[in-house]
Amino acid sequence: MIRMLSLLLLFTLGFTTAQAGIDAPHHSLIRVFGKNITQEKMLLHDDMLDVMPQDGQPGVLIAALPGDFAYLQNRGYRWDVIHQDLEDFYARRGRDGNSLDLMGGFKTNVEINAAMDTIHMQHPTITTAKFVIGQTLEGNNIYAMKISDNPDIDENEIELFYNSLIHAREPGAMEVLFLFMNYLTDQYGTNQSVTDLVDNREFYFVPCINVDGYLYNQSTNPNGGGMWRKNRRNNGGSFGVDLNRNFGFNWGYDNNGSSPTPAAETYRGSGPFSEPETQVIRNFVESRNFVVAMNYHTYSNLVLYPWGTQAYQGGVTPENDVFALMADSIQHYIQQVNGAVYTIGPPWQVLYNVNGDCNDWSYGEQGTKPRIFPFTTEVGGASDGFWPAQNRISAARKRICPRICLSRVMP
Repeated sequence: MIRMLSLLLLFTLGFTTAQAGIDAPHHSLIRVFGKNITQEKMLLHDDMLDVMPQDGQPGVLIAALPGDFAYLQNRGYRWDVIHQDLEDFYARRGRDGNSLDLMGGFKTNVEINAAMDTIHMQHPTITTAKFVIGQTLEGNNIYAMKISDNPDIDENEIELFYNSLIHAREPGAMEVLFLFMNYLTDQYGTNQSVTDLVDNREFYFVPCINVDGYLYNQSTNPNGGGMWRKNRRNNGGSFGVDLNRNFGFNWGYDNNGSSPTPAAETYRGSGPFSEPETQVIRNFVESRNFVVAMNYHTYSNLVLYPWGTQAYQGGVTPENDVFALMADSIQHYIQQVNGAVYTIGPPWQVLYNVNGDCNDWSYGEQGTKPRIFPFTTEVGGASDGFWPAQNRISAARKRICPRICLSRVMP
């Protein structure tokens, strides 16, 4: 997957991008300290800041834009700088030898689509060709494909849904998805467990939901490291809606689990399903009969399940025991595969409050579709970040439990 650039691409330090068609300010990764723990915790709910997954150390990790420093200083915070230019740090550790690799060694959107074509070409009897399930705000196609023993027939089998890149700066999640797709297709016919799964399940994959945001990251940071998260909605003075806060169930439940501020990283949009991308996923899911869904993200080494916010029903679903049992199995098999220990639980308990996300809608909306048991796997640890080094890409891809986590453990 490594492609060498034919032209020398120059980097400048500080807060400028690589030579690209679009300039975007760069972030600094900083560890922020308050006067006390209470003041530090306030940062976790400040929608003006891009709060990163925490690493268990004192302070709060923030990806700060140049204007954020005055904002923090005026509120009495101090900080240590970990990486002065986070995008540059990500891109430089994406080197192959002395050259810079396109998208840090991760697939571009063109290569994502080509990889789906290759899987189908190599395994035409157990895959469909990629097919369009809808378009993004900017008119780009969102593709899906199916893996099953009779892929062109809608059989009476358990249906499973896998997706990634709803957040545009999380390519490691997409690579995990492809590892699983390759695992199913390459092992079919030789590995009896995999053969049984493919023969008795219908696996559906959407590797890139937020195509516009991913293409934007490539335009601003062609060597990887782009930190754009949202879609590319023009809000009039700012851009982007957090697609994983735009789903209809508990949309805008409060301002703790999503933001009403258009410039915020967790801006939920003007209304539930206001964005074409979430409408596409809603319509596709409602057209199927999924039992389980896995939404791949990065990073934090977490397995998350509903409810997203403690404010709703105490944060506990009526089938919390089932979720906990399934998540425990996922955790066990991840550790068995590569030794990584993932934390499991609802977001409010192990990360932060969330509302209007895909997980809560998948389970909570039971009128337009049957209830689904959804999970979010946050792939990779704090040292991996959003753009792991090339020698970590293959390791990050292993951070799944492909053999049973969403296929044998059924409620």
